Amino acid sequence: MNAFQAIGHPSAQAGDTKQSWINLALQNDPRINRPRAWVNLDPSDADITAWKEMEDAALALLKAVAGSPSDVQNIQVNRNQIGSTHHEAGTLWMGDPGQSVTDSFGKALFTGSRQGWQMSGGGDFFTIFGSILEAQPNGLGVLWYTREVFKNFLLKVDWLSFHPTTNIPGGRADNSGVLLRFPPLNASDPANDWKLASDRGYEIQIDDMGFNVDTGQNFSPLHQAGAVYALQASTSLASKPAGQWNTFEITTVRLKVEQNQLIADID
Repeated sequence: MNAFQAIGHPSAQAGDTKQSWINLALQNDPRINRPRAWVNLDPSDADITAWKEMEDAALALLKAVAGSPSDVQNIQVNRNQIGSTHHEAGTLWMGDPGQSVTDSFGKALFTGSRQGWQMSGGGDFFTIFGSILEAQPNGLGVLWYTREVFKNFLLKVDWLSFHPTTNIPGGRADNSGVLLRFPPLNASDPANDWKLASDRGYEIQIDDMGFNVDTGQNFSPLHQAGAVYALQASTSLASKPAGQWNTFEITTVRLKVEQNQLIADID
């Protein structure tokens, strides 16, 4: 409640007049027998000025759209008392943590269980510390989410690498990626199904060395971390040092990759 009071008068108490306050104790909602939120807001001079500016802007828009004064009738400005929607507020159930409609970032696809995930190809991923997937490489492979197919989405991925670089000329360091927009894999041939994802999907690369498999050379912007593999180079190598977490935010309406900063954007 103190956070709300700071918007108006921090020292105000429930029941004060000409003050702004919020209180949950004045009345109960008879339907659920829980306290309603009672809001009392006393408009300041700045509130009154803003109110007038919004009314004037609305009228100006009305007149502009109408085009002719003769097409505008019964203009009347009505002001409901500020804070009068208190009766719609109150104690609300928004859902369990991680599934609430108020969560800042949608739906968790991995919460510590491999249920709903399928491994295809070589290698595997192990769950460590109850909530982290650790790659165990052994050839090329894909761990893919089987439960839903998403149309447009924002995907957030946290990842780290303990061996992101190498000093060996032409050597390979940690190399992985996030595959998107591939056709659903049917899991009928687990040893080879991963090829469909690799051949027909988009890969957001995780490789600080930027290894180009076609040339055998490192430091290719089209193949370094944050790039849309072989299609759109990352504008900079934004990875953090070894052992520190990085965050991808991948938007798929128009494919955009953000790794600690904006680095790749493709239509």
